[in-house]
Amino acid sequence: MEMLRPSLYQSLDEAKAEIRLLKIDPLETAFELVTVSLNDAPGYAALSYVWGTPTDQESVIIQGQHVQIGRNLASALVRLRRPVDIQDDHSLGAQTFRRSVRSSVERILPFRTHERHPALYLWVDALCINQQDLEERAWQVQLMGRIYSSAQVVYCWIGPTDYSLAFNSLKKVAHEVRRQSRSQGVDTDKCEFQPRSLWRHPSLCMTTDLSGYFPSNKAWTSIWKLLDEAYWRRVWIFQELVLARRAILIGPSDATLSWIDFDAATVSLFPLGQRLIRGQKQKPFFISSMVWLKLTRIRPSVAAVLVRSGRELLELRATGHQTDYITQLEWEVSSFAQVFAATDPRDYIYGLLGITQLPISPNYNGDERTVSSLYVDYFDGWLKAARIGSANLSILPLSFLSIAGAGRMLAAKKRGDLGPKNTFFVGVTGKYPYVISMTRSLFVWGFQLERITYVADNLATDVIDVNVKKFLSFVNGFLARHSIYISRITPLQAIWRLMLQKPPRHANEEMAQCLQALMGLEAIYQPVLQEPKQLTEISATLDPEALLNAFPDADLWQYFREAQSWNGTSDFSDIIQLQYLNRHTRCFESESGYLGMSYMGIAEGDYLCVFCGYDQTAVVRQSNAGHYYYVATSYVLDIDTQSLIERGKIEPQWFELR
Repeated sequence: MEMLRPSLYQSLDEAKAEIRLLKIDPLETAFELVTVSLNDAPGYAALSYVWGTPTDQESVIIQGQHVQIGRNLASALVRLRRPVDIQDDHSLGAQTFRRSVRSSVERILPFRTHERHPALYLWVDALCINQQDLEERAWQVQLMGRIYSSAQVVYCWIGPTDYSLAFNSLKKVAHEVRRQSRSQGVDTDKCEFQPRSLWRHPSLCMTTDLSGYFPSNKAWTSIWKLLDEAYWRRVWIFQELVLARRAILIGPSDATLSWIDFDAATVSLFPLGQRLIRGQKQKPFFISSMVWLKLTRIRPSVAAVLVRSGRELLELRATGHQTDYITQLEWEVSSFAQVFAATDPRDYIYGLLGITQLPISPNYNGDERTVSSLYVDYFDGWLKAARIGSANLSILPLSFLSIAGAGRMLAAKKRGDLGPKNTFFVGVTGKYPYVISMTRSLFVWGFQLERITYVADNLATDVIDVNVKKFLSFVNGFLARHSIYISRITPLQAIWRLMLQKPPRHANEEMAQCLQALMGLEAIYQPVLQEPKQLTEISATLDPEALLNAFPDADLWQYFREAQSWNGTSDFSDIIQLQYLNRHTRCFESESGYLGMSYMGIAEGDYLCVFCGYDQTAVVRQSNAGHYYYVATSYVLDIDTQSLIERGKIEPQWFELR
């Protein structure tokens, strides 16, 4: 976004907690910036949105000056010139927000508003903060907690895609969840959606889209696309949702969806999908088989689940009692940033200060040294908090460290028995991690397991056919080098399990989905690839008998017929594109043949390690000076850490991580 000219900004008084608001008058084409003090309790709305690509811009007029802003923001401002009907928001009642804002703002602002077309006063970070003034930017970031929690409503711009169908469909689901909540006498957050209630909503039961190769349902398809929007993956947006007293999802149409409805619907749907996968629910006769199958593939809204945890912290803090538990919870919530994305690596910490209130002050001056120092301070604070009281914090949030300077990482997950069992650290004393600020180093005790010898080619492109080619090249090489995997499963089954990152007892259906997607690659990409041999070799491996031998515990027959005729029009393409072949992860193989996946920055010659106080394998790179650079957390399939240590007679050591 083009930075606004200094003449548009008057200095803000930090002592008075002053902010700027963007005045949107429906009868005027230009916008105005006005200054108010949060201490005066002004009435205003705040906008939550994705900044978008810096080169994708439009021009707007602010106080007579043409200003370039992001196209996504420009679209949001066009929508907000029209009143937003929030009568479906059960926290507000049947009223429009614009009137309430008008009355409260007019108490402190000397502006006349049109009676029938009142102005809206909106706080939007890109315009209301002087982005060129790094000092102002820093202290305004510290005010974010007050700004979003004081706003009478936060508008969540999910556009520019029109999700009217998804909004209306989720309202129906939320309505049924509340109906169940009343009948069962329990809170809505403890309700699991009951599919039998769909009989009142035929549009959610029937096959309504016959345009693709596989029949579909337009409503559920729209819901899944909404849940997959980039909006939910931004760290700043997570904070904005936690802080909002009232949040309303909006798009280019007049349709809206309250956060209350979104939360009730999406959180209640996930356990239903899990029960369906396990066969614990009987399909009602009025629901089509296609819709029933789609319901099994519902994924949880990570944003909604984590927002609940963030709000729990705010509620506990509001009691006025500062306990060790609250202190640890503040640091734990700060680590939620690792599942989101931010452009500036400092924002993984700064972007949640409005919630966590960590003893860290934003500083946007300087270079990567400033970033490094910030993370040293962060880890120092984490280690101190981990030793308070019952020490419920994990000792090392190392997966969070990999976002410093990286911007994207493979988040550590709870993977049951797939992670290393670090029993060899039990009883270890005197090896608590510590920080040396002068060298910006974190010292941890651990084992250097073995070197990474093969890595899938690095991709400097988003072009999917190139991704496919590189991935299949690695797969073919792995299959050629091994007749059996280290854990006594077939190499092909090892590839599937790596892609799924789940124990096989939970992965039958998803194995089948991967099968369908991989088989479809030949039909889609062979015409555009110069070396289709790799695809042909993979396809030759995928005959029914071989697959049943590779997956003895999986019932693949019900999926195999449609897999053979898969043409790329179904949702299965997303599995390959988004989860397994995306440009943020790389497959690798270690010296002894272990198969793994990690962040794109890994390279041949890096080391797999395990650290005391951290339950995932890590990837580090040794420098010529002897210290190590932390590269990323990693997922290594069926790794037997104890055996590696004993067989290689590996001794523990201190690692200096920078």
